[in-house]
Amino acid sequence: MALVLACGGGGDGGGGTGPEPVASVVITSPATAPSFATLGRTLQFAAEARGASGAALAGRTITWASLNAAVATVNPTAGLVTAVGDGVAQITASSEGVPSAPVGVTVNAVANSVVITPPSVVFGALNSTRQLTAVVRDSGNTTIPGRTVSWSRTGEGTTATVSAAGLVTAAAVGTGDTAVATTTSGPVVSGKAPITVTQVVNTIAVTGSLLPDTLKTTGSTKQFAASAADSNGSAIPGTTFTWTSTSPGVATADNTGLVTAVSDGSASIQAAAGGKTGSRTMVVRRLAATFSLAPTSATLTSAGATQLFTGTAQDSVGTNLAISWLSLTPTVATVSPATGTSTTATAVANGSTRIVMSGGTRSDTATLTVSLPVSFAADVQPIFTTNCALSGCHTGASPSGSLNLAASSSRAQLVNIAAVGFPGAIRVIPGDASNSYLIRKLEGGPNIGGNPMPDGRPALPAATIQKIRDWITAGAPNN
Repeated sequence: MALVLACGGGGDGGGGTGPEPVASVVITSPATAPSFATLGRTLQFAAEARGASGAALAGRTITWASLNAAVATVNPTAGLVTAVGDGVAQITASSEGVPSAPVGVTVNAVANSVVITPPSVVFGALNSTRQLTAVVRDSGNTTIPGRTVSWSRTGEGTTATVSAAGLVTAAAVGTGDTAVATTTSGPVVSGKAPITVTQVVNTIAVTGSLLPDTLKTTGSTKQFAASAADSNGSAIPGTTFTWTSTSPGVATADNTGLVTAVSDGSASIQAAAGGKTGSRTMVVRRLAATFSLAPTSATLTSAGATQLFTGTAQDSVGTNLAISWLSLTPTVATVSPATGTSTTATAVANGSTRIVMSGGTRSDTATLTVSLPVSFAADVQPIFTTNCALSGCHTGASPSGSLNLAASSSRAQLVNIAAVGFPGAIRVIPGDASNSYLIRKLEGGPNIGGNPMPDGRPALPAATIQKIRDWITAGAPNN
């Protein structure tokens, strides 16, 4: 019979025998140190706590740890190991402060592919560059950190270059070259990025001659040219342009850029390609080789009377040019219409004006004189009535200078009547305004007696005095 001793009350607090302490921790699975060839792969580890006799102790908590988490991680409670990077990691298990012997985990990911970003390169301009990057991935398509690649190029090498750092440079239009990234360790694995080089039109320049381009004869021509360039300023040979003129009524442009003069003005000549447009200004200023104006002088003698002026302006090939008309003194005579091969001048008032004809950069003038008869009753007497036949002046029973300029007596007291106060002078000499004493008194010149007329008041305007002169010059009629 076995003797079982029961001990009670021993130690600091009292009763019974405690659980057997953990003497060791043993990792039981895997049986050998594992090795991973793919990142992200997992392996379940197992361990048990044992007593002093080597027997497993049930119910004991196991805690897991990785001594190099950059290579492999382990779930601290479940013991699931995951490969995360190349190298060796020690995995341990512990319970109640007792550690196990470590188990080494080796991770050596095997390259399965090389992925280039971007996967293809398309250039729209020569001398453009693009920096490529590449990553190495294992069979699980997981990027393997720290793996390097070498860069090279396949193809004829005529369209692009690839530097040792993966910088691609466009050299010529084409699709013959490919950028290649190759692993530098382990299995030789490569990735490829095809290269396409095009030239996209960015600017168009239109050239002619020294600005401004000018044509001077109907039907004369000027050849324009255009060139296209990409965004780096490299010329794009063989570009086909569409030519247009914004003002075909001034100048036309054919599909080769040949510009033909039509009529005077300005036109923008445009060349378009690839959605871009360039332009240049064409000015048409046709010279008048033939130019004539008729008549060169004319006189109108009644208000509203008209005179027709005609003109001819043609360039060197006989094409009619636009003609414009202008009266330099429209208060004497007006012209209408302002454009055309002829115009009509209409008399307005006495005087002289120049009728100007312009066409094809040339101009000429004709002299038009307006000599309208002056009415004493309608034109001259109102001047006297307003300015002279006033109380205390030339009116009433005792007018100044014995000159009564009231409507009922003024002409009779002026024409061929001797002036009072200036012997030998005649007040109005028909046909001779300059020697008529009335004019001398109105204009305030020499050889007058007393003050100029109207006495004590502002001098009459020159145009008003001219009416009186015109009446005298016409013979001082009683009209």
